[in-house]
Amino acid sequence: MKHAASGCSSRLNMPPADPRQRLRMRRFLMALGAYLFSSLLFLFYVLAGAMSASGYIQVTLFALTINLALLLLFSSGRNQRFSDPSLTMYQIIGGILTLTLASYHVDAGRGGLLLLYVVIFVFGVFRLHTRQFLALTALALVSHGAVLLIVMFRRPEALELEQELLQLMALVLLLPLFSWLGSNVSGLRARLAETNRELERAMEQINALAIRDDLTQLFNRRHMLFLLEQERERSVRTGSPFCLLMLDIDRFKSINDDFGHLAGDRILMTFSHAIADELRGIDQLARYGGEEFLVLLPDTELIEARRVAERLRRRVEKQCRRPGHAAEPLTVSVGVAEYLAPESVWKTLDRADRGLYCAKNAGRNCVSEVVDVQ
Repeated sequence: MKHAASGCSSRLNMPPADPRQRLRMRRFLMALGAYLFSSLLFLFYVLAGAMSASGYIQVTLFALTINLALLLLFSSGRNQRFSDPSLTMYQIIGGILTLTLASYHVDAGRGGLLLLYVVIFVFGVFRLHTRQFLALTALALVSHGAVLLIVMFRRPEALELEQELLQLMALVLLLPLFSWLGSNVSGLRARLAETNRELERAMEQINALAIRDDLTQLFNRRHMLFLLEQERERSVRTGSPFCLLMLDIDRFKSINDDFGHLAGDRILMTFSHAIADELRGIDQLARYGGEEFLVLLPDTELIEARRVAERLRRRVEKQCRRPGHAAEPLTVSVGVAEYLAPESVWKTLDRADRGLYCAKNAGRNCVSEVVDVQ
């Protein structure tokens, strides 16, 4: 029964849809709304006797076929296989061809339909670059010119040549201008998007600098205190134990005095790597200040924390060396403390710090703890 319930839960908790795909679907629905508006406009042409009913049906079926094909691509996710998953070019081409077919079936007032080119091209403002706009402009002009030629030979009575030529010249002038403006807007949007990405990367770097120690790249004191407070809240809420280890490199000042701060920095790097390699993925390590380091051990009781501290001490003694010809082993003193609810993290830190000083007073290179009497 337990396994069956788990399987049912996994089926119900399906992952949310891609938000970018939802945005593309909303844009498609906006385009579909533009088609519905155009269909209503064509219907007015039919009622006014400027378009035949059969022509209206042909245009409607053509537009419906295009939109059904687009809907299948978006709903199935196959649109994501295209270089532009929004299918902007294809949607605009579909709109141009639909308007071309409608222009052919109109007997009067064809110039009014030319305003729909602006509506169609608006959908490319935020997605297309200059070459794409120019290609669509060429398609629109050639398509409209072809319609005029066909109508002139097949239904010359439905064509007012001078007026149609004036409208075509206006289209020749306005569409390239709109394409140029649209491509500039698209370019500005692309540059804005790149600027936003750069700002996001800068913010990530700033956040990393705010929580990391410059030298060791470990968490710094401030962020470790934040993590400690989070762990304390979790411990109070769930009853799970956690422990702290306060580590201090023995006689570190003499390294800086005798060999310089660069040598001291190398020791700190070597030391931090040795400690980090010995910890679990859930453990947290921070440079607490100078040569002091703090380890947070979640879900760990005092007995296990002592074993971890001893393992760290042996790892440092075995792997790290003080500078100089003698290659004397580097040693570390460790103070151990277990969190005792509902005390503050400062109380736990104080016990770990006192345990560290006990280890120092006991001769260094050892692990110690202070147990307060409750």
